[in-house]
Parts: sequence; structure tokens; C-alpha cells
Amino acid sequence: MAAPRSSAAHASVVVLKLRDFARKAVAEQAALKAKLEAAIAGALGPLAEDERIVLETGSGAAVVVLGNPRGALDFAARAAGAGGGADIAAGIHHGPVRVVNAGRDAVLVGDGITAADAIAELAPPGRLVAAREFRDALAQQAPDRARHLARAGRITDAQDRSHELYFADDRAFAARRRGLLVSGTLVFLAIVGAGGALRFAREQLRTVVAAPATLEFEVRPPADVFIDGAPKGKSPPLTRVQLAAGLHTIEIRQARFKPFRQEVVVEPGETLVIKHAFASPPPARPQPKKSEPKPAWRRFFDQFK
Repeated sequence: MAAPRSSAAHASVVVLKLRDFARKAVAEQAALKAKLEAAIAGALGPLAEDERIVLETGSGAAVVVLGNPRGALDFAARAAGAGGGADIAAGIHHGPVRVVNAGRDAVLVGDGITAADAIAELAPPGRLVAAREFRDALAQQAPDRARHLARAGRITDAQDRSHELYFADDRAFAARRRGLLVSGTLVFLAIVGAGGALRFAREQLRTVVAAPATLEFEVRPPADVFIDGAPKGKSPPLTRVQLAAGLHTIEIRQARFKPFRQEVVVEPGETLVIKHAFASPPPARPQPKKSEPKPAWRRFFDQFK
């Protein structure tokens, strides 16, 4: 592989993770890795060798793309869709990466990589999720592509960092196009004043809105779930809640930890996974034991020693 054009830069980082990889048997892990490598190899074609760096991770791979957010998005979509049956989660971020020389090997580090890894960990199954930073970088190069990213909400990762996320796959594009089509239809009908057609459009719109969305919860340790301020029960055993499509505020409360709060936007019929593991606080440092003052009679006798 040719050397990258820059050793320190802002780059688009795509992280592809194999779901539940650590729980698989060794033979199954090897088969899944082979499928992922084949998907990556087939998706890399349009990217020039000097604008991409491929890194292996414990449960998948990371691909750093220099100076080409559009190319990074196209690669991520191709790779995630060519898994050959492998359950791949994909996250994209845009941020700083740097080459560090470690002995004979060069190692890539930077917030762009760690943030993309955290986003892929939070991505729902089968969805391609991008950070706000990536959407902004894409908007500078390809504003038409950036406009089709659908806001997924704000989420906090295991390191207590907040990320504003966007869906960046075909389902997001289709939902955006469907929303524009419905809006355009209603505007047209309002202009022409077609009463019968307007009733039909309202029925169609009601059908779309009425389709519930689903939230699935994976919480450790068990905690109380609140949606828009209303209690929904303890998870586990609570694993799934159906609710109306739109913007919702999710809060997970556990008596021993700081509450977890997240805003999400769900589409009609969509299933979104909320994963959160409360981090255990560091153990308290033992306080030095204070020595008690000597009684007056001992201080009196000590002076004669």
C-alpha cells in the first residue's frame, strides 16, 4: 500500500463491527472475519490507495479516508451491505488522526478513530450511523448528499461523551424522500382546494403516522426506564417498548449512578436499540487514620523518659 498523503490530518473514519463477535466460537469468528475482509476488499475499489488506510480491530476493521468524505460514505454503504450474512454495525466520524511511530511499526491514533469506534458500538443493527462532525464535512464537499442524512438523535457513549448522530443509509434517504413527497402533495392540494383528494391525503398521512416505532433496551445493571418523563419499567426484564414515531427523550435511572439521558428520532415502523452500561465508580481511597491525642497523664510521664 502506498504511504498516506499526510501523517497528521482530519479524516473520515469508518468503523465496521461484527455484532456479538466475542460470544462466537473460534471457527465462527474466523468465518465472520473472512466475510468482512471480503466485503471491505470489494468496497475499497473506487478509493485511491494513497487516500485510505485499513486497520484491523478486535471485532472488525477501521478504514481511514483522507480528504474524501463522499468516498468514505460510499465505501461504508458498500461494505456494510456486502457482509454476506454477517451482522455488521457501521459508524462514521470525521476528526483528527495522527501517525505515531512505535518502533518499526506506524500506529494510527486520534479522536477520529476512538469516536467512530464508539458510534459503531452504539449503531442499531443494519443501520449506517454518522456523527454530526462527519455530516458537516460531507456538506462542504457534497451538500446534496449531506441533506439526505436523517437525524437519529443524541446519544452518550460509555466514556460519557455526547454524540449527535444521523442515519446515513438507504432507509434514511427513502424516509427523507417520502417526507418531501408527502409535504409537496399537501401543499399542492391546499392550493387547488380538492376536498376529496385532501381527505385521501389525510388518510394516507394518518396511516404513516399511526405506524408505531419500537425501542429495544440493553441496560446493565438493571435500571428504570423513562420515556418523555413517563416511567416504563425496569430493564431488564423490560426489553422492548412501542411508541409513536417522532422525537422522544429517553432517560435511564439507576440509584448508584448518574442518570443516562438521550434524545432519539424514530421513524414509523423503525426499531432502534438503546444500549447503555453504567460505569462503576472508582473505589474510594482509604482515609488515613487520625491518631488520638495522648492523655495528659501520659504526656507528663513521657517528659521524664
